[in-house]
Amino acid sequence: MGKVEKEKTPHEYALRDTEEPLQRSQQPPKRASNQARSLSYEQTYRCPACGSGDLSAIALMDVFGCDFCRHLFTANLNTQTLQLADEQRPRAWQWTGERWRTRQQSHASTPVLWTFTTGLTLTPVLLIALSNYIFPPLDGSNFPVVWSLLTLMSHSAISAWLLAEYYRWPWYVSSRIRWQRLREHLQEKWLVAESGQH
Repeated sequence: MGKVEKEKTPHEYALRDTEEPLQRSQQPPKRASNQARSLSYEQTYRCPACGSGDLSAIALMDVFGCDFCRHLFTANLNTQTLQLADEQRPRAWQWTGERWRTRQQSHASTPVLWTFTTGLTLTPVLLIALSNYIFPPLDGSNFPVVWSLLTLMSHSAISAWLLAEYYRWPWYVSSRIRWQRLREHLQEKWLVAESGQH
């Protein structure tokens, strides 16, 4: 003979109806899986700016925040786009349902930057090569080749840094944040060690 369930009072039904939404709101937002889904404030996503943190909605605000790089983003759920809200230069991403895709925005400074970095990389190397052609080195000397390679590598590194600062690639942003936190940690340890000596 099965158990007879005790009939619930109207007060118990009302209590259950208020507890269930409260329990659902206290649960952490679910991480968006690789399955195609739309952009929503109820889910978390990989941060498109740093590529390391989790992007989730901030309570009582229609913005997303990253727990790693601390950037704030405004979202347009109709167009499934996200825009960086706390930097002067606008940067935007489109949610494809599985990952972020950078929205290309035309800037007048982009051609100037690429022209400058190309010239910065190639001009010194060409000048060294031209001087070696006009004034040939002594026989058996590898100095011009070594000097050209060092110049190419150093100027390429400077150009790559300028491009990374301009485009703010996720690997570059996350590396900068990690380096800054490591430096702050080492400074704190040094200050503690200094105060312990006195």
